[in-house]
Amino acid sequence: MKKYPLSLLFAGVIMCFGSPVRASDQSSQDFTQQYFVNYSAQTAYDMSKVIPGFQADYGQSVRGFSGGGGNILIDGKRPSVKSGNLSDILKNIPAADVLKIQLWIGSAGVGDAAQQSSVINIVRLKKTSSLRLETTANYVDQGAVRPKVLINYSSFWDNWTYQINSLYNAKKTPTISTVDEFSQAGTTTNTYHQTQVAALDEYTLTTNATHHGLDNQLDLYNTLKWSRYHPITSRRLGDNSSPFFHNDRESKYVMAELGADYNYSMSNDWKARWQGIFLINQWDVNRQTLEFSQQLQDESPKTQYDYVFDRLKTESILRGTWQNSTLFLSPEFGLEVAHNQSEFTTDYSKFENEVTTQIPLTAANVTVAELRSEMFVRGSHSLSSHLTLNFSLAAEYSKLTVTGDAQNEDNYAFFKPSLSLVYAPNDRWTWETQLTKSAGQLDFRLFAAQSNQIDNRNVAGNPALKPDSKVRLNSKFNVVFTNKAALTVALFHDWRSDVLEQMILPSGHSGTGNSGDAKVIGLSTQLMVPLDGILPNGQLSINAETSDGDFFDVTSGTSRELTGTTKPEISLTLRQDNIFNGLSWGTTYTAQSKTSHFYVSELSKQVSDDRWQFFINKEVIAGWNLKLEMSKLGNPSSQKSRYFYTINRAQTVNGVTRQNIKQPWEIALSLSVVL
Repeated sequence: MKKYPLSLLFAGVIMCFGSPVRASDQSSQDFTQQYFVNYSAQTAYDMSKVIPGFQADYGQSVRGFSGGGGNILIDGKRPSVKSGNLSDILKNIPAADVLKIQLWIGSAGVGDAAQQSSVINIVRLKKTSSLRLETTANYVDQGAVRPKVLINYSSFWDNWTYQINSLYNAKKTPTISTVDEFSQAGTTTNTYHQTQVAALDEYTLTTNATHHGLDNQLDLYNTLKWSRYHPITSRRLGDNSSPFFHNDRESKYVMAELGADYNYSMSNDWKARWQGIFLINQWDVNRQTLEFSQQLQDESPKTQYDYVFDRLKTESILRGTWQNSTLFLSPEFGLEVAHNQSEFTTDYSKFENEVTTQIPLTAANVTVAELRSEMFVRGSHSLSSHLTLNFSLAAEYSKLTVTGDAQNEDNYAFFKPSLSLVYAPNDRWTWETQLTKSAGQLDFRLFAAQSNQIDNRNVAGNPALKPDSKVRLNSKFNVVFTNKAALTVALFHDWRSDVLEQMILPSGHSGTGNSGDAKVIGLSTQLMVPLDGILPNGQLSINAETSDGDFFDVTSGTSRELTGTTKPEISLTLRQDNIFNGLSWGTTYTAQSKTSHFYVSELSKQVSDDRWQFFINKEVIAGWNLKLEMSKLGNPSSQKSRYFYTINRAQTVNGVTRQNIKQPWEIALSLSVVL
């Protein structure tokens, strides 16, 4: 990565200043139902996408419940759930149930919107009943028609309001690719065709209920989910030949979550809030792989691999906060205690020549448990009528224990401060500069061994894994030129420690470990432009994001970007709403992107071609909407290249595999009604 001075990093923000439309001094805007009349918004999620100058953050994977909450609130707070995503919750709120959406500029540094310069609050109607039904027929090229059924029901009883959401979704996706294998000298050694037919079935039931008291409120949340994912992969030398490789993998997932949120007023203007969450899920994988002789095309397999994987996960969180917005600095104090545990069991065997042998995997059967506590204080102070200082101080202590095939016990302590300045002279533009330190969320799956038969890759579990951390300096500029035109530009610089990369572990096997420090610089921008002069009710949206990393790779002895980095990420959306009689249409273009993954003895690069999506929506009669969506138009391809090294990536390449994957186009026809 080039060594950019920080002055150059943020110079781009200054250059973006133009002549925004000036408005009255206020920190909040209300977007009522009338504003969304010209859009074909069916849910709160659709509504959030057309707020000018707002860039949605649906949450991040960081330690702690509140740390990665995003910048979207529902009735003034974040739902007390850990599973799913904020976007999923918004898709379950019918647009007809939304009273208004508030856009807060230069928000306070406390509460669920802490450290955010712009926040939207979705205010729902009270004392109302509605029923929304949506049925969808999904079809994938050369696949089959599969249904999607969504039911949203909301109502009230006495001082209670409640909502019930039921979703069933099914899809069958075939993927065809051609694979070429090359020797060290670059000559073709093998060519074959690979087909995969993946079937997905999932059902989700969510409920939430709210009791409204005079000076208190109780929210209850419940989620039940079941899913089954079943991909079958075959490889053939020719279109009509028998397969020489057959992989049948079935994955099942069951999850239940309960959440409670109680807030109440205390004496002297103090407000208290208690949150509790309990989650349990079971994930099972059963995989059978058959390998046949490529030369003889025998009907009986030469080798059979059987893989059985199971994970039982539980998570409990208890969190309390106390806040007083009338005092100096508007202090908020908080305490959070959490316990996470995942139990992994794996059985991997090989049957060949009438003999069954076990395939050893390092740290295959382990139990990982973490007890974590955190205390924090947050506050906000108006330095002037336009300048706000937000701060946060958090201290965390955790104990992590690994038992089973591998054993380890570690204690971690993190100090996580945050400081931000928000300049908001009016409700049209803001400039925020923020410096934060955070710790990453550990994926307990990395503590246990994993196997991927398709890529012929086994990785060991790492019992000594610890959370990565980063210090981020971020600057974001946001301006609204008219009621619809808006520009957001954000730049950041990360100093990351203990980054997670593939390496040789102390066990002598390859797996994910803490591999050192890294620096990352990034830029993102979002532009919304009204096109009324060309297309009535037309709008163009442009989103772009890219980054550049500097990480010293001990395996190869060179500097490189971090694994899993995708760049650039560019999309353009053109839409025209309410052309006549409730007809709307839109198209989205996603530019080509590249992603690299670095393993100990392999480098994998994937290039995804340009992609197009299209939708057309029509209000048939009042309350009834018909929507047609088409994606991956033109069957875009992605190219995956795998470079294999003699021992590790510091050695020479001894083989290359190139796979050209044809992405099938998809179409979905939906009919929805609000009663």
